[in-house]
Amino acid sequence: MKLLRNFAIIVAMFALFLSISASAQGKTESGLQEIQAVDGRQRGQDSADPAGIGAGVYAKFNLLSLFQCPYTNCNQGWVNEGFPLPADDVAAICQYPGWKSPRGNNWVLLLSHQNNHVGFADIGDVVAQNGSFSPPAC
Repeated sequence: MKLLRNFAIIVAMFALFLSISASAQGKTESGLQEIQAVDGRQRGQDSADPAGIGAGVYAKFNLLSLFQCPYTNCNQGWVNEGFPLPADDVAAICQYPGWKSPRGNNWVLLLSHQNNHVGFADIGDVVAQNGSFSPPAC
């Protein structure tokens, strides 16, 4: 688990490195996007990752691509099972407002607990497991 957490931190640091020019200009909280909650949650897990990283989300569909960088031509992993529930447990670690996805949303860094894939996805493709959640900036 420690290795997985360290890997997630390294990926987040890489994303932070890519955003140095954007962070020099200053980021505002208004640029961050919120993940909306799912009613009728069926899983027993808390909304926070057991390792204390991120907050619980679900993918809106099966085989959601997780790109290793915030761009669609990067290597990719995936979230196997999205809606309908039961869906894979995924942790939203942070969102990257450095540049937008092809649909104009922020990228969000995700960790799929079922297959240990880490990567970026469009924030519009996930929903919070319990309550609304606005991931911090990467």
